[in-house]
Amino acid sequence: MIVVLNKVDQLPQEGRAKIISKAKKRLSQTLNATKFAGCAMVPTAAKPGTADTPGQTLGIQELIQEIVKCVPVQPAAPSGPFKFAIDHCFAIRGQGTVLTGTVLSGSAKVGDSLELPELKINKKVKSMQMFKRPVQSCKQGDRVGICVTQLDATWVERGIACTPGSVPTFSGAVAAVDKIRFFVGQMPSRMKVHVTIGHQTVMGLIQFFGLPDGAGVPQSHALHAVMARMDLLTSQDEAQHFDTQQEYVYQDEVYGLEGRPYNPLEQHQLPGDPNRAASDRGGVHHGPQWGLLTLTQPITASEDAVLIGSRLDASQEASTCRLAFYGRILKLLDPNDASALQQIKIYKLKQKRGSIDRVAPDGLSAVCKGMFKRETDISLFCGLKVTTANGEVGTVEGSFGKSGKFKVQFPGGLNPPAAGNNSIQLTFKKFIFDKDKKHMAQ
Repeated sequence: MIVVLNKVDQLPQEGRAKIISKAKKRLSQTLNATKFAGCAMVPTAAKPGTADTPGQTLGIQELIQEIVKCVPVQPAAPSGPFKFAIDHCFAIRGQGTVLTGTVLSGSAKVGDSLELPELKINKKVKSMQMFKRPVQSCKQGDRVGICVTQLDATWVERGIACTPGSVPTFSGAVAAVDKIRFFVGQMPSRMKVHVTIGHQTVMGLIQFFGLPDGAGVPQSHALHAVMARMDLLTSQDEAQHFDTQQEYVYQDEVYGLEGRPYNPLEQHQLPGDPNRAASDRGGVHHGPQWGLLTLTQPITASEDAVLIGSRLDASQEASTCRLAFYGRILKLLDPNDASALQQIKIYKLKQKRGSIDRVAPDGLSAVCKGMFKRETDISLFCGLKVTTANGEVGTVEGSFGKSGKFKVQFPGGLNPPAAGNNSIQLTFKKFIFDKDKKHMAQ
């Protein structure tokens, strides 16, 4: 970003430099907490003086130099599917319909077949022009007009043209997301929001999830991590992927730089579980977040498109930001396909508590109570680990009688609990898309 301080000619000549210096200092302090810290600031006056006595422009050449510095030389990538962002469409009598826009990726030439995916129609390229000159081909980065025939110009306003079959239509997706820091308040899961992807805005429902507690980054690195993820939004160097082998924890909302408070249940995971080390970072998790989107109507866009989630239902009179989160699509899926949802391993932590009724004479087993109801099928919990108030770990072996009591084996032995300190707890994961609703894991 470049900050342009315009109309500096309106400042008094004598104190102009001092005023500009103070303005730069204030702006720098504001931008220090953003990815734009240290950006260039150029004072300018594009048209000083008056109509009768025009003055000499100020800072324009310096501004041009800064712009040139900021624009990276992007190598054209003619390989891969052709994607063309359409910003205008008009008809020319006797010629056809012209689509003007910018080539986002790939290349095309006269005679190629292009798809308008939103209309589900294909058209052949009749001719091309760049800056009023006929050309035979175009590639990534080119600004071009493409002429096709037998297309009603009123059907297209903005959108995309592409290699046939390269831009999908979908109603669900997994996206990497971050909360917009200027959004005040909560953005909870399972709330309907306005989702903008490309030139389309539709309603959608989103469920947020993240890495388990302790698998993120230290708080001191949180801001840097957010900025790095922001840079990935505009990066074309490599595709981003969603890891379907990773287990993720369900989040009640999307979190900003304040982080996600640790779940107290994570403190009771089994010894050796990396999540148990979570308590050494101040009780707040900082790390990447994702959202599972279910759209109310299908949308046509690139499978790695950028998205914005908005609370446009909020009061327009309030002077608050209504843009809640942003991100990039990583994986498309059908939200009505149970098998596709099962590939996303999102869990919620559950806990049951009980107490030790009596310890066997050998100290290797105990009968426990208070955790299950009489009618509970305790066989579903066999093999799961439990912990005592003293940290001893045991395994549920099965029921004991018909009153809801159960037997626990303690391979490492169990000391007789002190009075009032005989509690026992069972912490487990329930995967929200698991085909077997009774399945539990640790």
